[in-house]
Amino acid sequence: MTTIIRTNLIISGTYKLTDTTQVASGVKITVLPGATLDLGGFSLLNFGTLSLEGDASKFAVIQNGTYSTESTTGTLKTNFGNIKNLTIDSFFSSGDLQITNSLVEASRIDALSSNSITKSIFLSSPLNFRSESGIVDQVTFSDSPLSVSAWVHFGSTKLVVSNSNFIGSTPVIYFSPFFNGPSMSHSVKVTNSYIRIPTGSDFESMVYDATDDLKVSTDLVASGFLTTPITNSSSGFTVGSYTFPTAQLLSTSAPADTTPPTISLSSSAASLSFSQSAIVTFTLSESSTNFISSDVIVTGGSISNFSGSGKSYSATFTPSNGATTATIKVGNNSFTDAAGNTNIDGNDTNNLLTIPIFQEVRSETHTLSVIVDKGVLGAGAVLLKGLTEKLTTTNGITTAHTVEYAGSTFDYNQIDLLITTVIRDGEFTAEFKKELTDAAPTTTNLAYKDAVTLVGSLNIDTTLITIAGLDGNFVG
Repeated sequence: MTTIIRTNLIISGTYKLTDTTQVASGVKITVLPGATLDLGGFSLLNFGTLSLEGDASKFAVIQNGTYSTESTTGTLKTNFGNIKNLTIDSFFSSGDLQITNSLVEASRIDALSSNSITKSIFLSSPLNFRSESGIVDQVTFSDSPLSVSAWVHFGSTKLVVSNSNFIGSTPVIYFSPFFNGPSMSHSVKVTNSYIRIPTGSDFESMVYDATDDLKVSTDLVASGFLTTPITNSSSGFTVGSYTFPTAQLLSTSAPADTTPPTISLSSSAASLSFSQSAIVTFTLSESSTNFISSDVIVTGGSISNFSGSGKSYSATFTPSNGATTATIKVGNNSFTDAAGNTNIDGNDTNNLLTIPIFQEVRSETHTLSVIVDKGVLGAGAVLLKGLTEKLTTTNGITTAHTVEYAGSTFDYNQIDLLITTVIRDGEFTAEFKKELTDAAPTTTNLAYKDAVTLVGSLNIDTTLITIAGLDGNFVG
């Protein structure tokens, strides 16, 4: 439902909308000093004239909603007005906007087809001119970017800004990337105006530079701005009974950073098998110099090759033996930003990786020759040949290990204390190489086939038993 105001209306107290409202063509709404037009969160479509007519001691107020002219020629005029929590929407860029001696707070103002903004203060209220033209004079913008489309406007200057202050910690003049290109140039003229450069910043960070970022010609340079702010009173910039203090105009310090940094984790693999690894990336919202590998909490594996700086770090994750699931996270209070704020996002979902580890089963078969200790198969030690060894590992852990001989199968763990494995797949085992080294250090690298050549095939079995027993033990 839409309410239509068809007759002139003078507001001397508080007038609050209860639904979407239109002001008919030719109708004028006047808001008197100290009075308030509260849109109540609704839209006001103006085909007529809305005039805030306050005075230096009592502002006329419009607040809480959306003001629009759509394709009409509606006019909004303020003199000693207070615009609060308001959106002026000019999608069709029609109508007139005249703001003078006014305070604009927590609002978003889109320029209309005709615009005059003078002797006013904008607090946290962006002013967007897009492709519209207008005049801005004697205005202080505090954390209120002035944005303009960076394109040529019929070959003439479309926006003239003079005697104004630009104050903030982020870009205060912004050329939007709309219809831009090497052949374009901006059509904005800024004269006799002050721009505050916070400590640690520079001109380029305070003005979205069309030359660098949009490849559009611009003549806005630091030397074209004042180094001391515009003031219209001994205290600072004054609109009616409201004064923006000189101290805030002169301050070169950016607002204190109290925002905690955050971190998000990502993995190059959603799942792994035991023998695989993954690259884990740690992305911080702010640069940190004290984020280190020990800040990373890992289960089911370990990280290595930790590296990085600033906002980006990485590490290699390797599963541990027997793991079926791995988790990787960074807890609260693990690192800080440049301002000393610690992260407090340890329980965020993007700060936890859960990686399934699939079982990797490997089966091996080998041919063994072993020396069985004396007193087991006979009075002396015995060399047995042609045993079949079967070995199964799961995720790197031995899960089955048997030896078959003469039709019988033995658990390797049960017979390990009774035998010395001499040859595996035609080569001396590491176990027997120790016996060779003890017997004669020069034979450390002796191969089995070389040993056969040295002592002959008839003597090799006896020789192997002799070498194994030189230390007094045939096994161990």
